[in-house]
Amino acid sequence: MKEGREVRETVLGKGLGKDFKGYSGLVKAVQIGPFRFTEVWGSGAPRPTVGMEIFRRFTAVFDGPHGAMHLEPNEHLADPVPAPSQ
Repeated sequence: MKEGREVRETVLGKGLGKDFKGYSGLVKAVQIGPFRFTEVWGSGAPRPTVGMEIFRRFTAVFDGPHGAMHLEPNEHLADPVPAPSQ
């Protein structure tokens, strides 16, 4: 995300006397299976993550015995993806 078209830096808290900074960035698209979301903000983390703004568009079914999670689109699938708050 630090290489997104637009990047924002945020102070997330203090740790051992220093500010802990986080980054978010605008990416062209996020694809989850056949579903594609464009112009999406995401946090800069060591691994790609799906935030609640995208995750809320699905109903999750956890299959513990098989170590799987299934996502079914719900009524929020087509909602616009908002920009983060300033």
